[in-house]
Amino acid sequence: MSEIGTFPHPVVDPYSTPFWEATRARRLSVQQCASCGALRFPPGPACPHCFLPDAVWIDLSGRGTVRNWVIFHHNYFRRHNVQVPYAVALVELDEGIKLFTNLRGVEPDAIAAGLRVQVVFEQFDDRFTLPCFAPCAEP
Repeated sequence: MSEIGTFPHPVVDPYSTPFWEATRARRLSVQQCASCGALRFPPGPACPHCFLPDAVWIDLSGRGTVRNWVIFHHNYFRRHNVQVPYAVALVELDEGIKLFTNLRGVEPDAIAAGLRVQVVFEQFDDRFTLPCFAPCAEP
């Protein structure tokens, strides 16, 4: 994360630009190796499995499972209206990719390993739409 103004913003580079463009369009996309088919996140210059550079971008289902989480009880960005407590979780998507993300729409005491979640997109500012996750409406 880089500091722009007073709030941290994601770092955008040539590898992550397609990811951020997809989130603005309310899609969750990752790189898929054009050689071996492995999915990779975060995006990068080469496949960590076969080490070849060619990749395509594919959209994911946006559904997954909470594997672990932490509840923050302190507002680290006092100039912004961050509601505490808030949850940050490690979500394993159905396609196998794992990512750290904010959880929305669930009380901290209701979070449990195995909780089924789906992506929800939040407009952060005029440049970024962030993928967050909320409990699935259906199992």
